[in-house]
Order: sequence, then C-alpha cells, then structure tokens
Amino acid sequence: MVRDYAMANGTLHYKDIDIDGKITKIVDRYEANDPDEYVMIIVDHIGLIASEKRNGVNLGLHESISVLSSDYLIKLRNRFNYIPVVVIQQAIAGENLEHRKANALRPSVANLGDNKLIARDCNMMLGIFSPFKNEIPDYLGYDITFFKDNIRFLDVIISRDGGAGTICPLYFDGAVNYFTELPVPSDKDNISKVKTFIKELREKK
Repeated sequence: MVRDYAMANGTLHYKDIDIDGKITKIVDRYEANDPDEYVMIIVDHIGLIASEKRNGVNLGLHESISVLSSDYLIKLRNRFNYIPVVVIQQAIAGENLEHRKANALRPSVANLGDNKLIARDCNMMLGIFSPFKNEIPDYLGYDITFFKDNIRFLDVIISRDGGAGTICPLYFDGAVNYFTELPVPSDKDNISKVKTFIKELREKK
C-alpha cells in the first residue's frame, strides 16, 4: 500500500551496472513529484501489530516486529526517503523495584519491550519519562511535587547525527495532548510564570 502511494506520487530511476559481464538494471534513486513532501509512516504501537506469515507459518510477535522494522520500514526509508515513526513501549520489568533502587527508570534500549533489536534500525530514538508516575519528588532540579503530571522529560536515546544523551524538560497537558519546552530550573522568573499558569489552569478545573 505504501509502495503504491510512492509509485503514484513519484518516479523510480534506474541505472545499469556490469556484474561479471552481465548488464543488470538496479534502482538508482526515487524522485517525488513534490520535492517538499514528507511522508511519515506511523506505527502506534508496534507491540499491537498482526503476526507476519512466512512459508504458511505465523511468526511470533518478536519475529514479526523484526520483519516489519528491518525488512519493510528500512526499505521504505532507504528507497523512497520516507520517515518511519515507530512507537514502542518499555518493558514492564523496567519499572520494577530493582530498577527503582538502581535509579534506572529512564527509557533505554535495554528496557524496550517486545523486541530490543529494532534499536539497531533507528536513526533516532526518543524516550518520554514521567518522574511523577514513578513517585520521584525532585528530578533534575524540577519540583515534581508541584508539577505532578504536568511535566515530562524528552530523552534522546539514540541519534546517528549526534546529541544522544540530551534531555529536554517539557510542560505537558494531557487533556489536549500539548507539549512545550520548559525553562531551566535556574531561570526563576520564567519558572514562576509557568507555575502561575499551571495554578490558574488547575483552579479552573
């Protein structure tokens, strides 16, 4: 279906190469009709996909995820310059008592649920962390006892273009699915303005 869209909205260009004296035609590049179009393929979430069938046999979830990521999505990315966006949950075990004691609750490759191998396919992996959910009173200088569920931390877990390990604090309003970057904790004036806004918003509810 995605390939059909690509072919209806662009052109594959081929080139001839010589392999052991035999001329073979291979794909050279894809040219979209609209050079400003960005096509995003969103899978939310990958743990809910149907089983892949190979040779008449239904594969398990782990194998099906590998096929979708490494076979289908990577080919669509490389051939058509499309952008796969895959949502994957963290394993429940990643929130157990041992992880709490080790302060290892942030999203990570090690704690990916269902299939950790798809991390190898990523150009970039982002994680969203909620200290309030994990009963953490203070996190990176932010007063979680005040922000409660109105704060998230965006973690750049993998980035082939640099920046891995970067953490961005976000104001979050789940009622309207809204995120925006928060001031740094040392910016007292702007943090105070954010807190005033949150107080007023809570009083209206």
